[in-house]
Amino acid sequence: MSRNLLRARWSRLQINEINEALYRGSLSGVDLPRIALEGVEYIDLRGIELTRQLRDCRFEHLDLSFCTIGDGGGQFLNVMLENCRFVQADCDCIPMNISANRCVFDRAKLHQFGGRLIQCTFRRARMGEHLRPNSMYIRCDFTEVDWRMSHALRHVFDRCVWNGGRFGGGSFAQSQFIGTRPDPAAMEDTIMDDITYC
Repeated sequence: MSRNLLRARWSRLQINEINEALYRGSLSGVDLPRIALEGVEYIDLRGIELTRQLRDCRFEHLDLSFCTIGDGGGQFLNVMLENCRFVQADCDCIPMNISANRCVFDRAKLHQFGGRLIQCTFRRARMGEHLRPNSMYIRCDFTEVDWRMSHALRHVFDRCVWNGGRFGGGSFAQSQFIGTRPDPAAMEDTIMDDITYC
């Protein structure tokens, strides 16, 4: 299903009902479609517009691929995510401070993004300029991620995959790379002050 069809399938009433349920921290009682991908079933919220702030809640098996952010909405503050999908999500204008395990952010636009992320994929994602300082990424896949102009200050990258990323004009100052690191030749135009390699 195309991005436009995924977005067009939601009525304003459905968008409001789903956002209220997400805001409350529970989707129980809301009749939602399901989708199975690679043997895993997800609640199918692909293409939904997020209009409410999510705070101090936990969600599992949500597919928010192709989601968009409404005016003033969509912030994820202290949200725990497990096995969720944000493929090609447009989160370019909202803060996201999350704990995530085995989530997919492939080809997403991420701004003010960060937290503690374990075994997540970011293949071909676009990282925004202002990433949350003090974030930790453990065994995450950054294949072909666009880091240009991104400021990842005081981050920890523990055994992450760094294939073919694009860098330049940004900063990884005071960050720590454990086990693996990006190709130094690709990072010549990136601020790398006080970096630690382990």
